[in-house]
Amino acid sequence: MYSGRPNPHWVMTAKEYNKLLLYIKQLPAAPPVQQVSLLGYTGVLISDGVQTMYVFNETITLSEGKNVQAFIMDAGRKTEREILQLAPAPLLREIKGILPEKLR
Repeated sequence: MYSGRPNPHWVMTAKEYNKLLLYIKQLPAAPPVQQVSLLGYTGVLISDGVQTMYVFNETITLSEGKNVQAFIMDAGRKTEREILQLAPAPLLREIKGILPEKLR
């Protein structure tokens, strides 16, 4: 972010991560999208050290290393909104100011 502030982050529990992964793998496929470089909120990045999920603007991208595995449709940004709600309360209050209206 241009502001020079570090991106907010928190540790998700293994139970939360596994539940999220199971849910995501049941969602429909989506066409590939190009990641956009923006200032402010640019989505959620989740990594377990091997697999990475990038959730932004109705699309979830799953990848392992440099290999992109899937593009998944997150209709209405439901999954993105639910992930953000897992943030600790003080952090969620801090980031709500930069979230798009439909994610608050």
